[in-house]
Amino acid sequence: MIRSLIIQINSKCNINCSYCYSKNKFNYNKNRLDYSICKILKKFDIKDATITGGEPLLDYKFLVKIIKKLKRRGVRITLITNGLLLDRKKMIKLKEFGVLLRISIDGLEKNEKKPSKPLIGLVKNNHKYLKYAAKVISKKNLINSYKDFIGLVHLGFRDIDVIPQMYTYWSKKEIKIMVINIKKIIKYCNKNKIKINLDSIGSSNRRYYNCEKIRVLPDGNISLCNALNCTKKTKFVTDIERINEFKKNVIDYALKNYYKKKWFKEEYLNSFCLVDTFYDDMINKKRFRVIRSNIDLFSKLRKL
Repeated sequence: MIRSLIIQINSKCNINCSYCYSKNKFNYNKNRLDYSICKILKKFDIKDATITGGEPLLDYKFLVKIIKKLKRRGVRITLITNGLLLDRKKMIKLKEFGVLLRISIDGLEKNEKKPSKPLIGLVKNNHKYLKYAAKVISKKNLINSYKDFIGLVHLGFRDIDVIPQMYTYWSKKEIKIMVINIKKIIKYCNKNKIKINLDSIGSSNRRYYNCEKIRVLPDGNISLCNALNCTKKTKFVTDIERINEFKKNVIDYALKNYYKKKWFKEEYLNSFCLVDTFYDDMINKKRFRVIRSNIDLFSKLRKL
């Protein structure tokens, strides 16, 4: 049963991260996006919503409109932002709405997502509220990923998502470096009582970790599977049975193609969302090279 909603409120951003999966891929249609959100809220008992982009704060007035709509339904809201457009006035307003702010920062220096001086000041002076961060480990910051993580902790963050970049090829050497750095991060967190979230790696109990969520895209279309944001779209949802049938077909089709590969092992099924990677590479790029490196990376990380 669907209880979670992801709202990709736009696909434009004020920075240009090389690993971004959504930048400028969709037409922006406020009216259709708003209409789709209303339709989903009427159809499903949504308990929590995550608002992302692009950068959600680029259109603050529209963002507030959507937040108010969700709050009237009693929905818990998480807003993911790079924070560069955040100021004290906006922060106070979002806090009043009960919005959980997760600041997406990869590190403090030489990173694609790094905080401005005003944002650093906001975080330091409001660490009880601005304590949630998200860090992507990419090829550009791989070597310094442990140092970058410590920098975020010293800035005041106490609950941090660590997200290895997907949809890219990781060499065996890079995977080894990633594992070493994340081991060090986990050890540091255990010692200093810092919460680290590695849910992006998945778990044996939630093999297809986005299957209980529904996403509204910037053009107003509704995606029934996080893996299909750029490959398959459906205009509007009619009933939950149709969603379950659709997802089953997607998963069965992906696994059927995996099982044809001699290198694929049963143990890989619990590594992370295989459908996600399958559709990105097999449907969009017609190759398995990236899939193999991603499976290798995430299966090793799960063992940590």
